[in-house]
Amino acid sequence: MVTAARFLDASEFGVFAVVSLAISLLIGGAQALLGQELVLVRGDSDVLARRGREALSVALSFGALAAVVVLAASPWVGRVALPLALASASVPLLFVQETARSVAAVRGQAGAALALDLTWMLAMVGLLAVVLGPLDWRSAEALIVGWCGAGALAGLVAWLALGGGLPRPTLPQRYRARNYLGFRFLLEFAALRASSQLLVILLGAMASVDQTGAYRLAITVFGPLTVVILASFTFGAPILRGASSRQRSGVLCLGAFGMSAVTAMLLALLLTVPTSFAVSLLGASWSGVGSFCRPSPPRQPPRRSRRWRFLVFG
Repeated sequence: MVTAARFLDASEFGVFAVVSLAISLLIGGAQALLGQELVLVRGDSDVLARRGREALSVALSFGALAAVVVLAASPWVGRVALPLALASASVPLLFVQETARSVAAVRGQAGAALALDLTWMLAMVGLLAVVLGPLDWRSAEALIVGWCGAGALAGLVAWLALGGGLPRPTLPQRYRARNYLGFRFLLEFAALRASSQLLVILLGAMASVDQTGAYRLAITVFGPLTVVILASFTFGAPILRGASSRQRSGVLCLGAFGMSAVTAMLLALLLTVPTSFAVSLLGASWSGVGSFCRPSPPRQPPRRSRRWRFLVFG
């Protein structure tokens, strides 16, 4: 995301941020619906291989349906229309790539999952080198083509390696059952993760695409702090389970003080760093980040006529 901000101006980066966030939401939903349920499957190698092929076929079918919905909605989103339409073409294979990581994990092939991620990364680097280099196509559409095209290539490799055979639209009965566990994971994803990310997209609808890009860049830069906080909550309780109440209180107070200090330092850095230096380092979109933290100057209330003042002050 920081690399994209450096190559694009504020408006183009805002468009890229909105589209990439929308596609990431779809991919995350597919992972919650199919991948999280799949990793809980138990059985011999034949059962796991069959369930993996079923999951990949369902991912391709759901991806095709999502692509049609995204393509149909793209004409109604203004400046984001063309990049979103370009991204929709890769959604089916992006679903396959994300589900294939879970298939490889449940089959005990962690190296295959890592290879798929490396395929996506290397293909993206190659495509962006061509698009931004010889073609000199520096726009949101160019980065969407590089990012989604590389993901689609990784999805195709995943299908050939793990899917087997020609793709066939299929939806086994277990995926239509009311008690299918993937529906619960999808609801959890929508409540815990998708809701906050949708707020970023709504910001672009209510404010401007430039502001969405600036907000997305700020989240990316300060994201590691969020990861540390979430990891502390996730792994802190099991680690401190055997400690005494006094020890737990001391560790929690120390951790809260440390997180507060780091947050204050980052906020001070955001407010004091020269905008020109930050823009040269992080791209033009950073110029809009300070508006989220710097207080606005006080605004003078409109002067009222002395004749009607008694209506306000009595």
